Amino acid sequence: MTDEKLLLALAVHRAFSLRSHEKERLFHAAASPGALERMSIDDVSIAVGRPLRISAWNPSVAVRSAERDALLCERLGISVVPHWSAAYPAMLRECWDSPFLVFIRGLPADGDSPSAAIVGTRRPDNRGLSAALRFARECTACGIPVVSGLASGIDAAAHRGAIVDDGTTVAVLGCGIDTVYPAANRGLAERILSAGGALLSEYPPGTPPLRHHFPIRNRIIAALSRWTIIVQAPVRSGALITAEYALDSGRELLVHAAGCAAGSVNAGSRVLAEDGACAVESAGELLGADRAAYPGSAPAPIHDRDASVGDVASLLARRLNRELDLFEPEPAYG
Repeated sequence: MTDEKLLLALAVHRAFSLRSHEKERLFHAAASPGALERMSIDDVSIAVGRPLRISAWNPSVAVRSAERDALLCERLGISVVPHWSAAYPAMLRECWDSPFLVFIRGLPADGDSPSAAIVGTRRPDNRGLSAALRFARECTACGIPVVSGLASGIDAAAHRGAIVDDGTTVAVLGCGIDTVYPAANRGLAERILSAGGALLSEYPPGTPPLRHHFPIRNRIIAALSRWTIIVQAPVRSGALITAEYALDSGRELLVHAAGCAAGSVNAGSRVLAEDGACAVESAGELLGADRAAYPGSAPAPIHDRDASVGDVASLLARRLNRELDLFEPEPAYG
């Protein structure tokens, strides 16, 4: 991608009210940053194929911001990967409204090795923390990269477990790629990179960790992963949003056995298990009995279910207007 095309992609990406496919249409219609600056809101409406009601359309500001983004990404070694690039994660491209582009620090997981998303509450008990760490460590020992959200609690434990033996893990951020949130996990983020993993975000540099970003980024966590494992989740956990996205993306939804025990911290994950999601205790269960066939052949199914995936999908039928009610925010920014 030429410098001019990079600037155009970064500028178009800042049209936050547009869906990903609309950004791609605008990118091709504009052709250059200068042409984008000359486009009126009516021109943009024609390009994307629907009338837009944007009161503060200022493409010149977007282009200037894109110039700053490009300089920062170059300085920090951040890759800017648009949707049409061969470097764009193949499984993410299957996601509904997959990001127009993503920012990546480090090395994303090998697309030929199916990943496991390990997620759960930010306020787990000790059993949940131990289960997440152990399961993630087992995954990477089996050659399965781990994906999570770098949040406190289960997510952080999953990343830590993945890197115990220098395994690969990808952290999907709900803020700009130049920021780690919560700040307490900055050291963990650096260890992820040192172990050969990656940080990934769809948000431009400088984007703060706003509350509504986290439910939306969960679609990326699920889409990147062949399996989504909910370790522990209360009834108002953001992990349940990831569960829904996993089902929407045609991924395998599982719960860890630790999340099936009694107690409010397990209330959400326990209901998932009761309504058909398989319970697992070890990463070996993801691969089936014949580990020697992995990764040259497709992973074996876990086992037959008593309830259908449709039962779980019905249980989790929520849209974004309800997702914010489920999301567990961090206690405070910092």
